[in-house]
Amino acid sequence: MLLVLLALILYYWESSPLQGSEETKEVAQKVSEPLIKEEKNSDTLIFSLESVLGVSDYDVRLIQIDSSFVSEDIPNQRLELVHQVNSTFQVIYSDLIHSDFEKVQFKDFNSDHIPDLLIQCISDVRSNWTYNLYLIEKDGPSLKKIEGFNRIKNPEWDYETGLIRSYVVSGQDYKELYRINRNDSVERFEWEVASPIKEE
Repeated sequence: MLLVLLALILYYWESSPLQGSEETKEVAQKVSEPLIKEEKNSDTLIFSLESVLGVSDYDVRLIQIDSSFVSEDIPNQRLELVHQVNSTFQVIYSDLIHSDFEKVQFKDFNSDHIPDLLIQCISDVRSNWTYNLYLIEKDGPSLKKIEGFNRIKNPEWDYETGLIRSYVVSGQDYKELYRINRNDSVERFEWEVASPIKEE
């Protein structure tokens, strides 16, 4: 009886949409933008996770708490991960963030083949974009914030090296490499000029 029970548990675990199936891996390596499930009012956007993670009872919500957009250091949105149980909604994660355009994307940023949550932070005068990053854990799903990620401009995950690449457009373009540390923060360890300054 115990062996049968263990076999059933293993079957459902491996068939779960969050366990890194080939289909999920393909989705994870692309940038996916979830559909807006509902716009409750002008201050709240609800994004469905079903098309990205295959779960229909979890939503990501962005709730505007300040419309001034003064500084990236001042939160203007509340992020919520909400689990629907029957007819009730449970907030299982909440964070205060800054986001100018309320743009939500999903892309793998730790090579576990599960799309992670990216929420746009700012775009500077040269259109260098920054994002808030939340790694999505298999159990739940649940969210884990990566501190300092919102300072990285134009971040891209490199599957070959397991590093975050950044190409910054400025008066002197440059490249940066970052790693995610065990304390869930980022560390820059390489910087180089991408193109020389042109003399007039």
